[in-house]
Amino acid sequence: MNAPINLDTLAAAWVIAKASEERAKAERYDIEKALLALLPAKEEGTVSSEAAGLKITAGFKLTRKADTLALRQHWAELSQEAQDCFKWAAEVSITEIRRASEAVQAETAQYITTSPAKPSIKIESK
Repeated sequence: MNAPINLDTLAAAWVIAKASEERAKAERYDIEKALLALLPAKEEGTVSSEAAGLKITAGFKLTRKADTLALRQHWAELSQEAQDCFKWAAEVSITEIRRASEAVQAETAQYITTSPAKPSIKIESK
């Protein structure tokens, strides 16, 4: 007989599923680390190999981050070609929008798209 669906049974099921997910993720990470040890490494780009009838592709990337404060301070001194090497993206400051007057909120609303994000669930032991 199935247990009735209520917060108690769903919370307990969530804890079990989350633990299973974490174990599976850890196992996958260990396998990926072992695979990477057997494939040729690159600084950037991809390498491919085949095994067990499967194609294995490893992607290698470098992360680059601009020093925004320094860049803003020296922006006018940079050539147009150097400026073209950077992209700017506006970020919405919810804190400032909430502090702003209704007139400013209305003024900025035309530039902001709002949509619901995926709700999060966190369950902890007491």
